Amino acid sequence: MAYTTLVPLALFGWISLGPFFFAVLSGRRALLATVLLGWMFLPVASYPISGLPDVTKASVIPMAAFLGTLLFHGGRLRSFRLGLLDLPILIYCVSPLFTSLANGLGLYDGLSAVFFQSITVGLLYLLGRIWITDLRALKEMLIWLFAAGAAYAPLILFESRMSPQLHHWVYGYHPQSFAMAWRFGGFRPWVFMVNGLVLSIFVVSSVLAGWAVWRGGLRRRILGVKVSLLLVAMLFTALVCRSLGATVLMGVAIVALEITRRRRVLAPLLILLAIPLLYAGARTIVRWDSGRVIEAARLISEDRADSLQFRVDHEMALTAKALERPLLGWGGWGRARIRDAEGRDVSITDARWVIILGAQGLVGLLAWFSAFILPAVSLLVHMRARTGSRVVWTMICGAVSIIALHLLDFCFNGTISVVFLLVSGAVLGVASRVRSIKRVRPRPAEIPGRVVLATR
Repeated sequence: MAYTTLVPLALFGWISLGPFFFAVLSGRRALLATVLLGWMFLPVASYPISGLPDVTKASVIPMAAFLGTLLFHGGRLRSFRLGLLDLPILIYCVSPLFTSLANGLGLYDGLSAVFFQSITVGLLYLLGRIWITDLRALKEMLIWLFAAGAAYAPLILFESRMSPQLHHWVYGYHPQSFAMAWRFGGFRPWVFMVNGLVLSIFVVSSVLAGWAVWRGGLRRRILGVKVSLLLVAMLFTALVCRSLGATVLMGVAIVALEITRRRRVLAPLLILLAIPLLYAGARTIVRWDSGRVIEAARLISEDRADSLQFRVDHEMALTAKALERPLLGWGGWGRARIRDAEGRDVSITDARWVIILGAQGLVGLLAWFSAFILPAVSLLVHMRARTGSRVVWTMICGAVSIIALHLLDFCFNGTISVVFLLVSGAVLGVASRVRSIKRVRPRPAEIPGRVVLATR
């Protein structure tokens, strides 16, 4: 595809604009601005560069934020120390090297794969880890995420009425086939996202953040509007996105968040965190065919059930191929995909867990789940015991529910959102300091609530 001049200007220019944010804003707000604005407005495009990750919005956003941190807050990077909870993401990023060597692809291929993995996944996870390390920072992140979704809502509502046109008007092309724009009797917006599914998950993440802001009383007004009214508008916007899966996940996540928040029982959120791991295990080890899930989907929509059946059939074939190299996987270059007798690729890969299993094997898959589940569980367990503040507990539950939402979505979809990586790094950042937290006398200036948490 021939891109317009504005596309490379926006993508490559963001690498310079990110450090500008760090020059004029506090480091934490600069990170949030770089990540959220980039995800919301950069074009869907890809520029291949030999030996480096393709230049896309998913790669320039972490590079811009890292460059800004390095130039203006290098001390944060130098003071970072690895902890036990950092090991899973480290293993996930490094394991492609051993996969390449095991498959005879060579050292250069392995190092290139490690570099790609580190840029697209590890870097933003690290930045969330070193910038969002206390409750004040976690509160600010949730408010920014909710405000970002609210600011995006008018564009979503516009496209739901007038059809997805904004990316075409600004950048000169549609990010995907326009045939995908019609769903459930109306237009399915995608604004500047790669497709409507990715947009829906972004909106639902914003709704969960807003729910925590509202129920925790973190802010009365955002963008000059009452938080409760904004939340109602965002719930409507989520429905307008016309994504059945995202809508169901939103309802489930809100219920789990609310039960955990009100009753201080961990089971609802822990179950949501465990389901993706159990699902991947059942599909991989037990070879479960998801028949009951498909039949349940058929009660809601015949089309959605057929789509799910199509994905499951391909997952079964790809899983069988992946288990031919179970430990470290097949590596890159599409070697885990299925080809016909003439060598043509006939694979359809949607689920993130299938992609990881095929490329990095069980080592990579277990590291992936551990990197996101263990910090969330650690934070929930320790904070329930150490805080009596409903405000603090609501914030924790809100952040963990966003992680659970994305992990559940990865059971069937594969796009990794920068929001997911940022929030996951933030949860790890706060969890890593939990052991040094104790009860102190309340200081209202720090954070609202009966109990204020401080570090030793």
